[in-house]
Amino acid sequence: AGGLLEKSQIAGALTAFNAGDRNYFLATACRSYEKAYEGKEHSLFTSAVIKALQSPGADGRVRTALLNQVIDEEMRGSGQEPVVLRSGGEITLVTYTANGKERSDISEEASGISQSDVNLRKSYLQWLVNCHELLEFRGVRYASGGTVSVELKQVYLALQADLGNPLERAAARQLLLAEVETAIQNREIPETDLEHIEWLFIAGSPTASSIESRNWLNEIDPKSKKLLNLGEAYFQESQLVVLGDPGSGKTTLARWLSLVSAQALLQEKQELVVPLSQVDPTVDNEDQVISLGLTRLPIILRISEYAEERQRQAETGNAPPTLLEFLGRQTWLGHVPIWGEDDPKCGNRIEPKVLNQLFRKALQSGEALVVLDGLDEVPASALRDEIVEEVDLFNEHWIRRRQLISPVQIVGNEAGVFITTATADIPGNRLLVTSRIAGYHAAPLRGNLAHVTVEPMSSNAVARFIRNWMRAVHQELALTHADAQTIQTESEEESGKFLAVLNEPRQRGGRELATNPLLCGILATIFHQRDGKLPQGRVELYHQAVELLLDIWIRRQRDDDDAKLLRYELFDVLEPLAEHIHRYEPTGLIPETQLRQLTLQFLAKSRGENPVRPTPQLRRAVDEIIRVIREDVGLIAARGEGVYGFLHLTFQEYLAARALVGDLALACSQIAERMGDARWREAIRLGLGYLSVEHPQQLIDVTKQLLSQQTPLQDLLPQAALTIVGSLSDLCEIHPTLIRELTEHFVTAYTTRDLLDTLPRQCDLLEWAVQRLIEFGADEVEDSFMRFLESAPQSSEQAAATAQLMCQLDFFTPKLFAKLLQASAYDLSNWQYPIHAALRASMTPRHSKESSRVQPSYGTLPFRQFLLQEPEIAQHIRCDFDWLRIAFALFGGIGDYRTKSGVQTYYEISAFLQQEETARERYRWAYADKWSGDDFVYNMAVFLDTKGGILTRGEREKLSFNPQDVCRNSEWNSEICSNLRRKTPAQDLPVGMKKSTRNLSVDAVVELDVIQWILQDKTTLDIHNLSNHDKFLDYLRVLQQDLSDAVIRTKPRLALALSSIIKVIKPEYFWCLFEATSQTIFRRGGTHLVSELLPLRSQSSSLLDPYILAEALALYCQGWGDDVAYNTSVFLNTTKTSARELLSAHSVLPLSAHLNAPLTVWTWPISYIPSVNI
Repeated sequence: AGGLLEKSQIAGALTAFNAGDRNYFLATACRSYEKAYEGKEHSLFTSAVIKALQSPGADGRVRTALLNQVIDEEMRGSGQEPVVLRSGGEITLVTYTANGKERSDISEEASGISQSDVNLRKSYLQWLVNCHELLEFRGVRYASGGTVSVELKQVYLALQADLGNPLERAAARQLLLAEVETAIQNREIPETDLEHIEWLFIAGSPTASSIESRNWLNEIDPKSKKLLNLGEAYFQESQLVVLGDPGSGKTTLARWLSLVSAQALLQEKQELVVPLSQVDPTVDNEDQVISLGLTRLPIILRISEYAEERQRQAETGNAPPTLLEFLGRQTWLGHVPIWGEDDPKCGNRIEPKVLNQLFRKALQSGEALVVLDGLDEVPASALRDEIVEEVDLFNEHWIRRRQLISPVQIVGNEAGVFITTATADIPGNRLLVTSRIAGYHAAPLRGNLAHVTVEPMSSNAVARFIRNWMRAVHQELALTHADAQTIQTESEEESGKFLAVLNEPRQRGGRELATNPLLCGILATIFHQRDGKLPQGRVELYHQAVELLLDIWIRRQRDDDDAKLLRYELFDVLEPLAEHIHRYEPTGLIPETQLRQLTLQFLAKSRGENPVRPTPQLRRAVDEIIRVIREDVGLIAARGEGVYGFLHLTFQEYLAARALVGDLALACSQIAERMGDARWREAIRLGLGYLSVEHPQQLIDVTKQLLSQQTPLQDLLPQAALTIVGSLSDLCEIHPTLIRELTEHFVTAYTTRDLLDTLPRQCDLLEWAVQRLIEFGADEVEDSFMRFLESAPQSSEQAAATAQLMCQLDFFTPKLFAKLLQASAYDLSNWQYPIHAALRASMTPRHSKESSRVQPSYGTLPFRQFLLQEPEIAQHIRCDFDWLRIAFALFGGIGDYRTKSGVQTYYEISAFLQQEETARERYRWAYADKWSGDDFVYNMAVFLDTKGGILTRGEREKLSFNPQDVCRNSEWNSEICSNLRRKTPAQDLPVGMKKSTRNLSVDAVVELDVIQWILQDKTTLDIHNLSNHDKFLDYLRVLQQDLSDAVIRTKPRLALALSSIIKVIKPEYFWCLFEATSQTIFRRGGTHLVSELLPLRSQSSSLLDPYILAEALALYCQGWGDDVAYNTSVFLNTTKTSARELLSAHSVLPLSAHLNAPLTVWTWPISYIPSVNI
């Protein structure tokens, strides 16, 4: 019989199976080349089929995917392999009488389904839909005052896989209990305190208590991170635990899954098909769909309700119900299941026993989806371990054991049963459990359950959520005459505006909040209520969010005048509470007993009452606060068993900041006390921002007091100034005086050069701070810099520090250039002449744009103006080598592209990116801030690819005298111009200058000595007998600095010179010349001549080839770019290097100058390529 189904023409022969609505299941006992064996009563195949059909089912239908599985199990090892051909859905079981006539067709007797059962199922499903189809949008209200609710199905979630396996979780749990036992040392401790100790250990244990503390493992080892979307997770796993922080959407997920399942069953759909966009954040097309497998009867309940029922029964002396026995008694937020309109008992509650029977039938037939929401939300008085054990037992009996075998029903006892397939999914019950992360790890479920964590929303997820949110709100609030297209257009327009505003640089606060659906909804509500605007500053944004949540809190209070709290009272409680948690609770968690005690204390203070003897009204108000916190996710949320924390760290920091500066008289001392604590950094910034909004005049006083305070290492680390700079973006108005005072603090700190040279990270911090000041007040920074440059005769170090900062930050203006010229006479050699460096840098265009070159005021540089007006004289200077040297020595004229620092930066980034991930982690602190973002390593690589050419631009720029680059003046300016006009030979220049009748200044004498030194034979000039010997040497040192960049940029000309003599010089002499020129450039900070020499290999001695290739390997394969393998591939392809040549070069690679050069202050070497990789 097997041969029938194995023939390829079966589909064409059996035309009935080609119909549009195909529904069939064909099976044979064995393959065509096998033998079918007989048993005692039936064949092996028939016995397997009968066994699969013997258990009773819920109705008269059979899902044959299960049948196929059971047959396979029974036939395994028999020597027979059944062949199956199937398509379509489930089939109906019918029975034939002895005369061959059909006896019934889903008769009530055969199927066991009565009209009452149909009404029951339909009523329950409709009740589920009514409970879960709408989601309340907090803060969005109708004009009439009601809260807007929208369709729940528009909510989206993405899931992140849990990294731990069951063994790891069990081991972590045992380790946790052992640590707690060791900590208490058998002392008598109240149960509530014991719970608090346990939670403190959870916060520090490997099973971390929140997504933020948990994800550091993923950052260290990103390869271990596995992302699943909802469809993949639910489809793959029959037992799924969904973990997440408060507000992350766990309950919304449970409600959504129950809703779509109920709606599918009401529409009699055997397969659960949903829009792909609802489960996959990468999909934008809402027409695409995905199958989540067979449709199952959803059974959803809140674990806290079950725990309360067990506790109630135990208190009355009754046996607590098992989880199976409790099914049917559950409600949803107080709403009980009711009979539908098709039943005579319409509107009445469905009896729990009747509902329990419906659930039992679904469980017995393997057609149930059990959703247990909030496993961690068991009241503190309940025994959590009992609840977890009940869930474990339920899972073991009804879920795990029934994954492969689910009973079906055979109608009648006669032959003639015909069956077809259901779907590719495996029949069986499914379990989905939701829990907060901390609460779950305190008492995890046993068994091999899959664990997924709700992922913080990515930018794509935020965009999708906002589009859905806006569309839903517009649909709900639309006027009756608004058509669908208008609603769609308006919602898209508003969502686009919101996302554009959220991505603005100043909206850091909004991006910090947009991590889960609840917080995104709060931001969208604020934007919608403010007519398409978000507050620019974080302080105002957080204030709006807190106000919105407090509005919800106030509306949730019961109608008890004694227990109601006013808005200011809530702030009086929440502000000191946030300050207390931020100061004393590193985990951000606080037990309920302590929460109640502090709430009583702060509320009593607000009302002027005695907290030791609270009035009944005060007690009821505290009880009301705790009730709202426990039952609703607001500003403070339950994070586990009897443990609470703020919904988001941002809210805790904002409210703690308000408490910090609440007393204006103590604000300065409060800030100063916490300034050295990194945990308080954001709170202090928000506190200063709050002062700028509410008390702007007091802000000026507070900042002055902070800047005037003396702290350890004040000159090196102006901590107060750095703190204030960090808060500039949070200030609504910045006084110019503040910018000037801060600039003075940083320049003063920058003058401690001897210490800063050993602390490069400190230099970076001070430069960052001044850069921030430039962003907020460039004019004020310019004024401060000018004052420091003017003080050069009295304080040359401050002038040098100012010039150094100008170079580092590329901050040049015509006014500053004029001050640099005046201060150049006081430049410092121990600082490497930063004022002259600033003069050169200011005249060199940055980023290849002439517009970035500083244009000095008229008359500031007369020689530059002279050459620009008479370009033929500039050309004469270029052609006359002596005049070129004189002009450059006195006036400059060759651009300084800072090639050395650019090349070193390129090397540093390249070498860092080529390190192993574990090696990079050691230097994360040094780079994460500078290359900020979600992935600073990625940002560095992108910079190298897109802007790396700017760093090495100097090596490619033409080396030539350019009047635009003239950056200095000379005492001999008029004489030089006159002699150039007359085209006086340069050698005759000193004679005429010595005949000058005017009184010569010291600078003029030194310049004349320099000209003579340039033109004369150096051996005949006794520089030690010069009258201004020290000044003369200083001048030469400045020239040395001026020429450093030019020396590096001589590479192309040197390569031409070397290529012209390579054929006429002995190889050993050529190699010495090559090394001397290369090392001169290399030690000045440039790259080796190897790139220019590579094309000459064929012309040189073969003895040189390995050394040339070795330098090239070190430079272009290991020290360049971010990918050694890619670099090597490109190098080999472009240079046509053979394997033999490569191995020869590899043998001398350790001698490479590039390989042995220290690249950074961290002095890591370029990695040496092992020969095995070659």
